[in-house]
Amino acid sequence: MDAATAALLGASIGLTGTLVAPIVTSYQARRAKSQELMRDAYARGFACLARIPRCDTPDDHRKLRDKMLEALAHIEIVGVKSTSDLYGTVVESYEAWKIQDGTNSGFESSAKKFQQAARSDIASSDANGASTPALLGRVVVVALLLAFYWWARFPGLLDSGNRALGGLEFAVVTAMTVVGLWVVVVSVRKLFKSVPST
Repeated sequence: MDAATAALLGASIGLTGTLVAPIVTSYQARRAKSQELMRDAYARGFACLARIPRCDTPDDHRKLRDKMLEALAHIEIVGVKSTSDLYGTVVESYEAWKIQDGTNSGFESSAKKFQQAARSDIASSDANGASTPALLGRVVVVALLLAFYWWARFPGLLDSGNRALGGLEFAVVTAMTVVGLWVVVVSVRKLFKSVPST
């Protein structure tokens, strides 16, 4: 590799990093804020469920139902659709049980389903931080890039006449290989964490 090619390669890597870094940073900030809002909304729902034993009068139950409806509105906005539907079922069964003096037939089971779904949503967003296709994409891209370099470029590097530049390239590529393998290992661990246990 001559000096002009190395300079062009360095400039293109620097330009790519300059363009990509702000996009990635803003995406990660939005994702973190979304996860925080989802946790807060689910926490409101859990707090309402924890207040049920402290309600003594029908008026207390109506006030709690109103708070549950407020929590439901937040969960519908920032939570997962299926989980918000489960919490809606919790509110309806609570109203039928405590306010309309019905039976407690569906409340406990719907509350347990909501708790499991909410905890699963929070755990999966914490474990992954990315969707399954994105994780698989990372693994494939890193594996292809590393395989291409070590297959196509490394044999030519051994025959290179400029040992200093070849040694520098080898050191950089070795470091990038370690980082690439780390990305693959982390992504595969996240994929296994996202698989629901049976």
